[in-house]
Amino acid sequence: PGTPQAFMLTDSQIAEERWLVFLNDLLASGSIPDLFTREEYDAFFSTLRNAAKAAGVMDDRAALFQFFIDRVRTNLHVILCHSPVGDDFRVRGRKFPALISCMSVDWFHPWPREALWNVAHNFLSRAKDLWMPEDDLVLRIANHMAEVHLSIDSANARFLAAERRRNYTTPKSFLELISFYQKLLVSRRSKVEVNMGRLQKGLTIMHQVQVGVEGLKEDLGKKMVQVEEKVVTTNQLIEKVTAESEKAAIEKEKADRETEATNVLADNASEIKQQADFELEEAKPAVAAAKEAVNCLTKSSIQELKTLQKPPAECVDVTRAVLILLKGERKFLDWKAAVKMMSNPAQFLEEVMSFNSDEIPEWVLEMLMPILAKDYFNFAAMTKKSQAAAHLCNWVVNIAEYNRIFKRVAPLIAKAKEATAAKQAAEAKLKV
Repeated sequence: PGTPQAFMLTDSQIAEERWLVFLNDLLASGSIPDLFTREEYDAFFSTLRNAAKAAGVMDDRAALFQFFIDRVRTNLHVILCHSPVGDDFRVRGRKFPALISCMSVDWFHPWPREALWNVAHNFLSRAKDLWMPEDDLVLRIANHMAEVHLSIDSANARFLAAERRRNYTTPKSFLELISFYQKLLVSRRSKVEVNMGRLQKGLTIMHQVQVGVEGLKEDLGKKMVQVEEKVVTTNQLIEKVTAESEKAAIEKEKADRETEATNVLADNASEIKQQADFELEEAKPAVAAAKEAVNCLTKSSIQELKTLQKPPAECVDVTRAVLILLKGERKFLDWKAAVKMMSNPAQFLEEVMSFNSDEIPEWVLEMLMPILAKDYFNFAAMTKKSQAAAHLCNWVVNIAEYNRIFKRVAPLIAKAKEATAAKQAAEAKLKV
């Protein structure tokens, strides 16, 4: 007879409206078109053939399919939990009529005052972290919560009359009110306990300070005698320091000259670095565009591209350029080699993301130039052929542009490193 199953879905789990298309088909006919392949249906029919024969069903595909659908209707029950708040339930009921006509609708009505009071009292009395000084206080708080929740109904009526708009309160709103009260009470109690601890600690510290001050007064009298003795020693030390200061002034003059030379080196290094940074600014748009192109690539788009049986010539040129740039391929640049390169979409995307755009051999750039020069080798033109090919095309174009600028700036970067090293050596000499 099969195993009865229940499929429960809440309105918060409906991420896309097209899910309801499948649910509507399942409720209306007991099946979802194209959910299983012909081979999968054959496997189902083989499993059900004995049961169908015992039920007197003919051994042909149409009869077995109907027997399979009947078994699904018998054993699969769909439970849709949907809030009436807003227009979603009304709109979905019109767009997907099976949600109403093929289902039994259970309406959950508002809780009465007694139920609200019992729920609030149960939650408050069972919570271990909500200790109350008096039992009567729990009863009063529960009664107040029920009163507040019920008062919203009259406020909703006034709101509807004034604004012609509805506002709903549900039992879930009442449970959220109880939860909020519990969290707020625990938070406020914790804050009070922290403040009490800080106050106690402050009083203890004040007492300790008072005791310490009395002891310091006694020590001060003894220290004053020692200070007089130290004054004589200090005067002698001042004379010695004066002599050492004159010597230090001479050393300082020498150090200033070294510092001036070091500053010249530092200014030179900074100037070269600024020039290199300015040149590299030109490459930033290309880097950003290449990174954006990679981010737009997905495993599904790569999977779609590689499964093309007869790819457009433009797409073949894109994969040829990727084979040259990413794999360093010289000979095997046909579509078969491209499909092999994209056989594992996740690994392929990882290789594209981790590609080192700073070190590209010149022969690679020379092989790319004829492809890059074609009129259709750009993102806008490639988008008409394939999204994945368009993003890969954008990646190749911007990586090549970035490498061109980087190789032009590389000598400046080397000079900046040499100048920085010279500055650091001078600074190390100054420290010695």
